[in-house]
Amino acid sequence: MDLRNLNYDEGFYWETSLGGKINPSLLSFKSLYYLDLSRNNFQGLRIPNFFGKLQSLRYLNLSYSSFVGEIPPAHGNLSNLNYLDLDFGFGSNSYSNNLNWLSHLSSLKYLNLRGVDLSSIGVGWLHDVNMLPSLLELHFVVE
Repeated sequence: MDLRNLNYDEGFYWETSLGGKINPSLLSFKSLYYLDLSRNNFQGLRIPNFFGKLQSLRYLNLSYSSFVGEIPPAHGNLSNLNYLDLDFGFGSNSYSNNLNWLSHLSSLKYLNLRGVDLSSIGVGWLHDVNMLPSLLELHFVVE
């Protein structure tokens, strides 16, 4: 399901953005492998916890979608995930207090946490990232 905003850089951002609460009825798509909500405007809502129940997902892109708050540890349930992009941009007010949930994502090849505040983790992120046997590409900033 590709719902990214194609007009993000074209000056039509507000007119073409999806927004509002995401309905848990997405869970009825038992074979949902691909979910791209990037470049939309969810206006400071938290990432829905139920995304962690979309266990068929192989691709999840929430980048630049105006989500805030803690990255739900339930994302660790997405054991089939190959691609995870949570780059919300700098100053996004998104954070993670630990990355323990990453260790369950054994199929993950691409991970982008750029713009996610990881400052409370310290150097513990290294151990969690090191537990990803399939990881090929990693993007993040540690301050």
